[in-house]
Amino acid sequence: MVATLARGVCAEELATMNNDGRRREIVNGEIREMSPSGFEHGLLSSLLCAKLRNFAGDHDLGVVCGAETGFIIGRNPDTVRAPNVAFIKKCRVPAERLTGFPDFAPDLVVEVISPSDRFSSVEEKAHSWLDAGTTTVWVIDASNRRVLEYLHAKSRHDLDENAALQGGAVLPGFALPVREIFNA
Repeated sequence: MVATLARGVCAEELATMNNDGRRREIVNGEIREMSPSGFEHGLLSSLLCAKLRNFAGDHDLGVVCGAETGFIIGRNPDTVRAPNVAFIKKCRVPAERLTGFPDFAPDLVVEVISPSDRFSSVEEKAHSWLDAGTTTVWVIDASNRRVLEYLHAKSRHDLDENAALQGGAVLPGFALPVREIFNA
């Protein structure tokens, strides 16, 4: 369940809020608080993070950020989203160390649907990533054992257990059978 707490908050304010363990994003200046993730959600997020990180590292393609790293994907009003997993191509990784929220969208985003998520909210989030410049969004739907792949043209492909996630131009050579995600 997502609760709206305040209006007109900017990314810099979110970054300085008391770190009380609550997960928050900003969408068009509104803070949204999210419930903690359950076990399956965490398991799937960490599996995909590890698979992507290993592949990207082995092929020197870029960096993978773990769960809940915030990215500024809109200004005035601000939007800061935090995917379950994010990949940034090497050519886009800033040379200087970033300590706050990056002011750009990742190249690939993974979102895992939680039992409390409404599908319309997840789809809206996928489209917000694409609008901000993300090339590929993978939405992991464990209850239906499928992956919804959203591409930069806002097309959606439903991948069942017989399909494989492909890295395409974002992660050339990456392939992961969907079945492996749900048999972890």
